[in-house]
Order: sequence, then structure tokens, then C-alpha cells
Amino acid sequence: MLKSGKSNNIHKSTSGRKPSPRLFGKSLVGILLVVTFGAAAFYIGYVVLRITGTVSKTTELAENVIRLQVVDACGREKILMDVTRYLSNLNDQQIEVMVVDTVWMEERKVAATVIISRDGDESVAALLAERLGLDPSIVIVKPLENNYRQVSMTLVLGTDFDQSNLALNRENES
Repeated sequence: MLKSGKSNNIHKSTSGRKPSPRLFGKSLVGILLVVTFGAAAFYIGYVVLRITGTVSKTTELAENVIRLQVVDACGREKILMDVTRYLSNLNDQQIEVMVVDTVWMEERKVAATVIISRDGDESVAALLAERLGLDPSIVIVKPLENNYRQVSMTLVLGTDFDQSNLALNRENES
């Protein structure tokens, strides 16, 4: 005899319980994955919009950028902080001063304030001296051997440096 594809054997559960569907656990994991990927995509989109959507301000670059090292050789309290603060507000179309290093010389006192041009450009150093209320003749040229901070000038504050020059220059600029 030919058998048809259908089976006549029907197995019935003897315990009366329905088998628990595993579909619920799998769908919960799937939903969590979709929510996680959706949140990650939203966050990435938000960051990209924040970066690309901001308005950038176009500024004119100064003619001369001075990478300055300030050396306190006069031993006065807080002079490095005052001079650094003053120099950070000194930027305009002619010069932009970036203080890249500050040094305090504890053992040695220097009598005269000096500006040392490390790249050989005395005219920019003389301009800085005028801005600080100093005589432009104090500029000397001496390159650094290991200039890993790319210092273009060094300002050595001697005992003759008068902080009142900074205050007077601030009032004149205002």
C-alpha cells in the first residue's frame, strides 16, 4: 500500500501542560538590541551635528606670533603671574604673545631686564619691549640649541623691572 505524507500518529501530552514558548526570551533580546543600536545611532548623530553645526568665528591672524619664555630673575612675588596675565591680553593685529614657559631663578638675581630674540628677529622683540614699556635697546639675539618648545623670545625680568609699567600700559590701552 501507498502511504500518504500525513501521519496518523498523534502524540498527545499526558501532563496537561502546554510547552513554554521560547519566543518571548528571543524577542526581548531582539528588542533590547534594536533599542541599543538606535540609541547609539542617535548619540553619534547628535555628536556629528554638534561638531558640524556650530558656527566658527573667523579671526584675523596677527602679523607676528611670539612664543615667549618668561624668566623671573628678580625674585618678586607673583610677578610671573602678573606678567603672564598682562601678556595674554596684549594680542592685537601686530603681535600675538603665547607664553609657552615660565622659569623662576631662585639662586641668581639679574640686575637688568633683557629680551632675548631666539629666532634672530630684533624688530619684533623691540616691538614687544615697547609694549612692555621698556627700552628697545635691551634686545639681544642668542639662539637656543635645544629649542624643543619652539621659543621665539625669552623675557628675563631683572630687578629693574617695574610692575607699574604694566598697570600704566593697561590704562593707556583702555
